[in-house]
Parts: sequence; C-alpha cells; structure tokens
Amino acid sequence: MNAAEALPATAASAPARTAVRLGDEVLSYRALDRASARIAGLLIERGLQDGRHVALALPNVPAFAQAYYGVLRAGCVAVTLPALPDARVLRPLLRAAGAPLLIAWHALAEAVDASATGSGVDCVFVAPRELPRLLSGVAPLAAVRPRADDDVATMAAGKGAVPRSHGWLRERALAAIGEAGLGGDGVVACEAPLWDPAAQAGVLHAAVSAGATVALDRRPVLSGAS
Repeated sequence: MNAAEALPATAASAPARTAVRLGDEVLSYRALDRASARIAGLLIERGLQDGRHVALALPNVPAFAQAYYGVLRAGCVAVTLPALPDARVLRPLLRAAGAPLLIAWHALAEAVDASATGSGVDCVFVAPRELPRLLSGVAPLAAVRPRADDDVATMAAGKGAVPRSHGWLRERALAAIGEAGLGGDGVVACEAPLWDPAAQAGVLHAAVSAGATVALDRRPVLSGAS
C-alpha cells in the first residue's frame, strides 16, 4: 500500500487541523493534501509515475511536505538531497539520484543550475508560499497511485544510500507514534533535516499518520531560505 494514503485519510477526518508550521507559515491538512495532489498531477503530466525518481533539494520548510507527498502520491521515488548552496556537493548527488526532475528551493538556484547544466535534469524552483501559484493550472491527481509494501518510496541521494520502502515508512511511523503516544492534538518538533529518511518516517510521516502537527525548526534551514 502506498504510504501517501495516510495524507488524504487525515485530511478527510481533520481538514482544518494544522499539518505543518514554520514560524507564521501554517499549512492545514486540507491544504497539504491539495498541494500534494497537484504536484502529483504535475509529475503525471510529465510522464513521471510508478517508480520513477524525482529529486528533492528542499530545506525544512512546508514545501518539503507538499513536494514529498506529491512524489509518493504519484507512485514515484523521492530521492532527497541536502539543501546546500554548493554545486560541488550537489553535482555528484544529483548525478547519483538518476532523476529527470528536481524540485529545489529558490535559494539554491545558482548552485542547482551549475550542477544540472548538461545533465538533462529539469528543475522546478520553489519559493515561500509560491506553490499555489506555480500549480494553479495543474490538474490534481485525486487518487493515490497504488504501490506495494516493498516498493521503494524514498532514499537519500549518494553512494551507499539505502532505499526505503512504503512498508518501512509506515512501520517506522507507527513505531514513533507508539513511543511518543502521539495523537491528533500532538505537536512534533522537527529538528533533524528532512532530507534524511529517518526524519521523514519518524517525524513527518508519523505526524501525518497520527493527524498531529509538525513544528519545523529553522536551524536545519539553509542561510537565506526565508
């Protein structure tokens, strides 16, 4: 089962509840679900679905959750890169990602352009609160694409990275929910960088599965990300 199914389920039961918060930027479950559906629609329009890699170079901002669940919703694999404005770091990681599309934070544009030149990788840049405008003309993908438990859902880019399955995401999320006694009124502080699959599972997906709120910390956010 596609782990992304947890998002529309929570959005249906608690649409107005806050899903992600960073400072004064607040994203409800309804808004997160709708944005993920449009990102998935964008990927489908570009012929990306069912196991295709999509790279993400986003810091700990609400747009990470929107893009991440959009990628999973389309049945694609989220290949996550650290959001560092350094082409020497990004170039080999982007090459290793094997992704025809990169969704990146606007502050990384110069480094990403230098890294992606001649690679054939298409780049979509995201700025704060800009996704609704970027996606306004995209038809949303309402239904989550089916995936098997052992299908790969996410992996960090780079040599030695371990692919993580949809089943792994759910199991790690449920374990975190049980350990923390997390419920719909809970708030989970995210201090770890979300490009790490462990944070994706134990913080972001745990909160989404429980209907809790993820409070993002600015410390893992790159300089100039505001």
